[in-house]
Amino acid sequence: MSQQKETTKSQLYDALKQFFAFLEARGFSTRTEEIPVSDALGRVSARAVYAGRDTQGSGSDKMILESYLEIEPAMIAALRTGGVQTVSVLAKPRVGIVFEETPAFEREEEARSASAALYCAMLSRWGAAGVVYPGEKKPDAEQFARLRAARECDLVLLCVDTKRDVPADVLSAHGELCVDGIAIHPGGDTALGAIGSVPAVCMADDPASGIVALEELVKPVLDRLLMRERTIAESVCVKMGVDYASAPDERAFVRAKLAFDLEGSLIVLPIPAEKNTAEHLDKADCILDVPFGCAGYAAGERAHVRLLKPIDRIARTIRIRGDYDPMLDEVADELRRSDIRAYVDREAEDALCALEALQRGECHLSGVYLPDDADGIAWIAQRVPDGGVALVEGVRRLDVKENPPTERAYDLVVSLAAMENAQVRAFLRVLGSDAFSRRLEARGGYRADKPGRIKKIWP
Repeated sequence: MSQQKETTKSQLYDALKQFFAFLEARGFSTRTEEIPVSDALGRVSARAVYAGRDTQGSGSDKMILESYLEIEPAMIAALRTGGVQTVSVLAKPRVGIVFEETPAFEREEEARSASAALYCAMLSRWGAAGVVYPGEKKPDAEQFARLRAARECDLVLLCVDTKRDVPADVLSAHGELCVDGIAIHPGGDTALGAIGSVPAVCMADDPASGIVALEELVKPVLDRLLMRERTIAESVCVKMGVDYASAPDERAFVRAKLAFDLEGSLIVLPIPAEKNTAEHLDKADCILDVPFGCAGYAAGERAHVRLLKPIDRIARTIRIRGDYDPMLDEVADELRRSDIRAYVDREAEDALCALEALQRGECHLSGVYLPDDADGIAWIAQRVPDGGVALVEGVRRLDVKENPPTERAYDLVVSLAAMENAQVRAFLRVLGSDAFSRRLEARGGYRADKPGRIKKIWP
């Protein structure tokens, strides 16, 4: 096992500046290809195009398309009108993704597949094509995959188990190292360099680190290959909903959710590190960007976040925490099938913690499995001493894990303030509709007597 070396990590801006100078000294450049105008939508022009000009350059001097522009529908029409049949565009960058073999290779194959799918989807959104080179438990298989990726691609991603390997050592073994470690979190041990003349990024193989490496380090390289300005997501200043501690010697990129508190202020709620897995990454509404030198924020302080979703969508999101039941998925889908523009965010957590979050305004509803009505109502009453909530009847679910199978009551606690929310009211209407009851019956395992009925109010 390799030992982690003590190094002085580069600031993100300095690391990128150093990396690009390093690449340019090694002949880093774009590729071009000639394609029919009919296939050019969304591609980037490689050079200026003139009306009616043939391959020898003779013809009209009227320029109809400048260099390095993303080709839009109106430009397609202009090219056709100008008699242009083909256009030179920047080739889509090919990004080779190599996962290093680990002792638990077979057991982790599914997780690797999910990470590979995530990275390829991100690259595709940015105009590149991800090519996965699967690792094998064979001698020299990893070296072969790395060299093949460098030979066939414009950029190589080496994904390593940082508990076993040091990214800088892996990159140095088969290429040339430029940057050893970057002062960011997660992904601080990412190394930058090249295999031959091909840019290479060696990063941790977990998706939380990988996604930051792609957004902050890989995308700028793709932007350079496609000759486009780097786009920065909309940034807003919001209130911290909870305390958040950060290492001051790193710049942290923290995936987080946004919600509206009881005063109607937008608050940010960092997603716990253990939930930064591939299947949870889509739950984030924003990235909390904690600058270098900052030790974190206290609840109530203002902080800057980069939006991953439009504010309008966030405002139309119903947030449910607490005990999870598949019934919530069915309500969410039924709601989406209606003409109501609403989204349902479901987060499983301890019911007591969820009730506390409900009273702070961090969610609209809390799911809870209760015993019989009397005991369940008493349990809730003890935990909402300040009131301001209502107990809404949900469903009765047959628990086949019990022997013999028993029926469990799944109800919802909703804040009275949330009852004023149009999306929450729509959610409760769908819950209480005949169509939803029929849907549950068709699914099986449920009994819905009077879902959506208010059983008790604590003013």
